[in-house]
Amino acid sequence: MRTRSIPLLASMAIGLAVTGGAAAAGESDPSEPAARRVDVAIAIDVSQSTRAASGIDVDGDGVVGINPTLDARLDGQYPAGVVSTDPEDAVLAAELAAVRALLAAWPDLDAHLAIISFSGAIDPTTGRQLGTPDGNATLRAALSADRAAAQAALDAIARQGPHGGTDFSAAIRTARHALCGSRARAGAERILLLLTDGLPSLPHGYATRTDHSDVSAALTAAREASACGVRIDVFAIGLLAIVDPFAAQEVARVSGGRYHPIDQPVDLRAALEDALDAPAPGSSDTRRPR
Repeated sequence: MRTRSIPLLASMAIGLAVTGGAAAAGESDPSEPAARRVDVAIAIDVSQSTRAASGIDVDGDGVVGINPTLDARLDGQYPAGVVSTDPEDAVLAAELAAVRALLAAWPDLDAHLAIISFSGAIDPTTGRQLGTPDGNATLRAALSADRAAAQAALDAIARQGPHGGTDFSAAIRTARHALCGSRARAGAERILLLLTDGLPSLPHGYATRTDHSDVSAALTAAREASACGVRIDVFAIGLLAIVDPFAAQEVARVSGGRYHPIDQPVDLRAALEDALDAPAPGSSDTRRPR
């Protein structure tokens, strides 16, 4: 028995040495699952409604900005048009803070990222689309692994501030071009994270309300994105977005994505991380342990 065990042990040692040498040389271990390759676009709602107070202390100054128009007891205490007593605590500020936090603690993925802002110019007389809708969404940072470019894009969005109406269709089309264009990577999952505090109100209807034509345009864009493999996760932030979730839910559904109601903006960062952790529907679960 002993004479047979010696060659066996020797062969095991040789095998371990070969395996260790391969690992040291940087070769992949076929027993290890391949890292998920993900191309991600983050579309940030910058419409006029994102001026409103988010309900959280985004800037960390110890004071939570409020929307005085929601409390009749504050009538006349603030200038007309003030919807956040601390502009740094507005919904847009909360969106940007959540995305910045996500970038700082990016999940362990082989991921490229694009940043998009969306809104839409409004004719003050008619309340409808001003000019063509071509400029209703802007690609702020092209799809790449350059996190510094993404951070610079967020800074540019903050400097410009909120304006205009809400055009889901423009955001989705711009994301589709970013994720399915020349920078797209073979074999990568394609995910759009769409952040909004409202409902689609452009490009066809009135900016002050949601029209069937705007919802239809959003769903058409979502189907087109899905056709090139883009999954859309929609993050509905705050009461206005949650109370009428049809458009957001349908955009997510037709693309095979997920709808995330965010009652408190403080929960947005965790929801974004969870969306990236989740594998594509129908694939094996490769999420990181929490």
